[in-house]
Amino acid sequence: MIYDSLPSDDIKRQVENGSLKLQSQGFDSSESADKGLAENVAAGDFSGAVASLSFLLSRWYPGDGTCKRDGNHPPYMESNGWLKDSLDSCCAERFQWAYDACMGRGESLEPTNKYFADYQSGTCLQDCEPGSSSELGSSTFGCARVPPPIVLYDTVEACCDIAQSWVDLAYCTSRSIHELSDGWVVDYTHNKCAKDCDPADGPPCADSIHQDLSTKIFATPEECCSTMFTWLNLDSCVADSQNIARYTDKFYVDWLTGFKCAKDCDPTAGLPCMGNPTSSSLQLFDTIETCCEGSLGWIGVDQCVADTNGVVLQARGSEEWYVDWLNGGGEGKCVKDCDPTAGPPCGGLKDNWSPGYASAADCCVVIYWVPSDSCHL
Repeated sequence: MIYDSLPSDDIKRQVENGSLKLQSQGFDSSESADKGLAENVAAGDFSGAVASLSFLLSRWYPGDGTCKRDGNHPPYMESNGWLKDSLDSCCAERFQWAYDACMGRGESLEPTNKYFADYQSGTCLQDCEPGSSSELGSSTFGCARVPPPIVLYDTVEACCDIAQSWVDLAYCTSRSIHELSDGWVVDYTHNKCAKDCDPADGPPCADSIHQDLSTKIFATPEECCSTMFTWLNLDSCVADSQNIARYTDKFYVDWLTGFKCAKDCDPTAGLPCMGNPTSSSLQLFDTIETCCEGSLGWIGVDQCVADTNGVVLQARGSEEWYVDWLNGGGEGKCVKDCDPTAGPPCGGLKDNWSPGYASAADCCVVIYWVPSDSCHL
């Protein structure tokens, strides 16, 4: 009978009078389990009390690095085969790698100080007593008793590299020891790379803690920029990433303050210096002329250069002839591209898009319907 199988007459007497406390018998039982036994005895349900006690003393489960039978197993262990009828079956299934120690035939299951994967956090933990000093120097972080059965690794690097292969290695190793990697991660919002360090320290640290487990962390900003921002100027990307003012003395289009070019140099020096480009993606030109021609061709190089330098363009013109369609009563008249204050045949500066001609005769051919003696100024 179940009652006869109880380990001693003293325990049997305690069951009969309702005074049995499992904790006093060496079982770390919950208060609710003791209360349940007392209620069964008080109600005269002796069979229920014995059945409850027998269940607690006979069902084994894995916990704290060994197999236990104290009734404190988590609720999820009630199903899926976690609870075993014998110590042998529990140790054989849950502690194959330390079966003798689990059965009490060898050394007790002491912490190994090795490392195992914590898949939820993307890090590795150390198999050591929580609250103790780990080999990594942190007073509490990383210490957790290893849940059986699980693979253990000698180093946190090996654990991260093998067991967490889908997680970036620098992320896993740094987060496993409660640190940031000081590496560099891509920041697409600002078209640069950001340092994986405490945001409270300010730039070049990222605006927030980097939490993407699988995103590559690079060792240097140069490696990050050259890999992730291939379309950007490398020097500019690195300078932006490091939050340093590095001037190239080249020219770029300043779209924000007007259609003109600006020089990448210290703005305290005055125009054309306008400081670093607002984005590393802006094209850089070696000279002001190539900037004007390459990106602001419709303005005209002379006007663009003057705007960049902050000066008024002198009205000198090209000395070519062009058709002034507003002159000649609407029929057009050929005038010379020069300062109109100089008098005829100067008709003012022609538009950049307007064709120019070497002579008045060549220009008059365009307005052939106007008599030759009155086709030009």
